[in-house]
Amino acid sequence: MFRKVKFILVCAVLAMGATACSTDNDSDPKPTLKSEVYDVTVEITDEVYLKTIAVNKSSSTKVTTDYMWNTESDIPVVVDPNAPLPEKVKKWTKSYSKTSAEFINVLVEGTAENAGEFALITIAKEGDTIVNRKASGKKILLEVGF
Repeated sequence: MFRKVKFILVCAVLAMGATACSTDNDSDPKPTLKSEVYDVTVEITDEVYLKTIAVNKSSSTKVTTDYMWNTESDIPVVVDPNAPLPEKVKKWTKSYSKTSAEFINVLVEGTAENAGEFALITIAKEGDTIVNRKASGKKILLEVGF
């Protein structure tokens, strides 16, 4: 008799433990994260020679890199030696969307002849400037994360 009661109690405890540990995927919905758009603008003065403008976007699972400008890909090719060189680009703007779980890092790297030359990164959201960062000198390394 004691053996049957003990067996029933053990089965009841195991049954309660099994039902308590089971999960119901619909009972705990994951919140949806709102994506917001940010405008990234990079400006340089006349005598700044850029090496790269890189934008890294990272989340908990992956990192992507977008080059707004890179010396290896944006060197103009002139076929006619008498043709004038194209005007130097001094401003780049691109929009990036991100959620609160993602992080964006903008990196500008270059050199200049004079210490007074500079590079400027501006981050705007819905037309309002939220970050404005400037670096000057002969070696320019500027980084902004948001």
